[in-house]
Amino acid sequence: MGKVELSKFGVLRDSRSKYLYRGLRKEEVDAGMILVPKGIQTFEDLKLITANAGGFYEPRNLGPILRVSRHIEGDKSSGVSTSTNREVAISYALSSPPGKQYVVVINREKARLLGIREIVVKEILPLWVIQKPDDEEVILVSDTGVFPKEIIERVDKIKEKAN
Repeated sequence: MGKVELSKFGVLRDSRSKYLYRGLRKEEVDAGMILVPKGIQTFEDLKLITANAGGFYEPRNLGPILRVSRHIEGDKSSGVSTSTNREVAISYALSSPPGKQYVVVINREKARLLGIREIVVKEILPLWVIQKPDDEEVILVSDTGVFPKEIIERVDKIKEKAN
């Protein structure tokens, strides 16, 4: 019987979803319910991480995808994290102050037509590196650094739980 080798990369559970979801940060709500990157460095400006066969990463190549997917401070990229899972976006929206908790529904086709690229984290990073693989993260990247409001299909206010 042959040895079964599992892929070190994952697959988005809902990869064919028409929509992506993002829990807005306070800054994005204050800017008018739009996507606002945390920085201006493009993904091409920063080296992507590379793994060797032993599973160790070269420290000099820690790059934007790892930084975004781990939500750590460091080089702030022009990418914006989204998810194919609405519940994940809601959990991030809840970290915003009360009254500023919103989830945007992003139309993937409109985004593509307007030049927005998608980076599926599970296609690039091995699962053991991704801090939150259940986030089903898709990073949106705009070469201009601007995300047109037209990609947002709708804005949903998160209802506050009654005590």
